[in-house]
Amino acid sequence: IYLMNADGSKQTRLTVNPAADSYPSWSPDGRIIFNSTRDGVGNMYAMDADGGNVTKLTNIGGGQPELSPDGRTIAFTAYDEKHIQQVHLVDSDGSNVRKLTSSNIPSTEPSWSFDGTKIVFTRFVGLKLKGRANVFEMNSDGGNVRRLTAGPVGDQRPCFSPDGSKIAFQ
Repeated sequence: IYLMNADGSKQTRLTVNPAADSYPSWSPDGRIIFNSTRDGVGNMYAMDADGGNVTKLTNIGGGQPELSPDGRTIAFTAYDEKHIQQVHLVDSDGSNVRKLTSSNIPSTEPSWSFDGTKIVFTRFVGLKLKGRANVFEMNSDGGNVRRLTAGPVGDQRPCFSPDGSKIAFQ
């Protein structure tokens, strides 16, 4: 994980280890939330903006962290008891892990609405998982799950517009 000024200057490496560190995201309190394989599996960590004070947030695996707009909760992807990727939530201090989606097929790439009431995510729709995915939406408590796209190839990486009226996706 690296840090730089907004103009591209003063690039500084924050994490130095043989692990794969990825998906950095800023928390409102100025810490950086990220995914790392430093303990042998992917888990989420937090660190100060200077790379210090690294804290492990999850023990169940997990990646693709996405902070809620108020910074209190992180949506992320982790394997469930059936070894299927699902969307989970964890409080920003690493406590209170809870699974939001339950399906026999993977649910990944969560993204919050700017008001924090909804989460969009990618769910694979075929058992062979050959890029066939669609965009789904749910309430931030995991309720009212609904499919938004039905593309034949694969709709992924959804995110809300700032006013919540649109969703961009790949």
